[in-house]
Amino acid sequence: MALVLLCAISAALARPRPARAAATTATSAMNGWSLHGLSPSDLNAQLALMESEGVRVLRVDASWSSIQPQEPTATGPSYSWIAEDAEVAALAAHHIEWLPLVDYSAPWAATDLGDWRSPPADDAQFADFAAAIAARYGPGGTFWLQNPQLPFEPVDTFEIWNEENGDYFWDTGPDPAAYARLYLTARSAIDAVDPAAEVMVGGLTNPRQGMSALQFIAEMFQDDPGLAGNVDAIGLHPYATTPQGVVSNVAQARTLLDSLGQDATTIDITEFGWQVGATAAAEQQRAEMMSAVAQELGNSNCGVGLIAPYDWMDPSYITGGDWGLAGSSGLRPAGASWFGGLTAAAQAPQTTPCQPSPAVGSIPPAGVAAPAAVAAPAAVAAPGAGTATPGAASGSRPAAHPRSRRAHRRRPARRRPAHARRHPHRRPSTRLRGR
Repeated sequence: MALVLLCAISAALARPRPARAAATTATSAMNGWSLHGLSPSDLNAQLALMESEGVRVLRVDASWSSIQPQEPTATGPSYSWIAEDAEVAALAAHHIEWLPLVDYSAPWAATDLGDWRSPPADDAQFADFAAAIAARYGPGGTFWLQNPQLPFEPVDTFEIWNEENGDYFWDTGPDPAAYARLYLTARSAIDAVDPAAEVMVGGLTNPRQGMSALQFIAEMFQDDPGLAGNVDAIGLHPYATTPQGVVSNVAQARTLLDSLGQDATTIDITEFGWQVGATAAAEQQRAEMMSAVAQELGNSNCGVGLIAPYDWMDPSYITGGDWGLAGSSGLRPAGASWFGGLTAAAQAPQTTPCQPSPAVGSIPPAGVAAPAAVAAPAAVAAPGAGTATPGAASGSRPAAHPRSRRAHRRRPARRRPAHARRHPHRRPSTRLRGR
């Protein structure tokens, strides 16, 4: 079965790509789970820095177990929005939109009771939770009705689970068919609340143990024909040892999606990066690598909707390596190079790493030579053996965008519903405002 699928993927990658409409600049996003532990003043300072650098979207968990810790009763579900209300208000004050990573199983709802990393026992219960987030923070959400003084930054993108093709965050073992059912059920529930929302397949990586991103995508579409035309975006974690490897992973995913007839499906890069260099020279190498990815994918023909490096900053208790682009005193060299690279990409002609290549006919491993358009930074050494994908090992991080119908379009200016426009706000001009 695996051999047949690998052959099918290889054949798909060998087919010519259909013509693609001009893509727009990717939205500048960021991972920010570690900001939870900051004081209000420190959080405000970090968000102000993000805003000044043009970050428009912050990816942070929407933890099912935290928001809905108890099983629904006869009167219905009960949600606690206290922490999320404070978070969304802080983000909105800096014109940043929340990208909720809808995860993981509440202990009472897990296939293996008490195991948050096992998939939900009932897809409909998970979908109800996802819809509740949309009803609270989407364009018509109760949060915005209750807080008309805030800049209007409603949630319009939802990521369903995280690295479900590995065996850590989906610890019953990768199951493309089961995940496809969960995704479609959640997407339908969110659509019922906000038909314009983008619902993203949770970020796929190439895990140490599990299934490759390409194989998982291929099996999802093979196992569930209902996915065709109904996947708004694919989340991708194209970690690699080099910038060329990152771009190659994205290009392969784009080619596969197009061959499956999903050329309107956006790729959202919701994690990638490298650990902080141990020396000033190593950090400069990381800076060059971050800049290379920004310039190649920030304005490309790959249909990339947003790019969210992992991550903004890491708290001091992290022992598996520091991936942060910023620290308590401001941007690190890699962070400054990342945003500089995005600015350069926005001002440069569109790159074409996803053009068809007659030599493509098999699936190279992650990190192999990239398309010729990607130039490697001079004298960049691959990160050391300690470079592990965040989340691949227990304890490395706590549990805690355009859809097919509006593909490859700049993020629109959102208007507060008419009945809630008592305090309109004009968004400031920001770098890389959106797609």
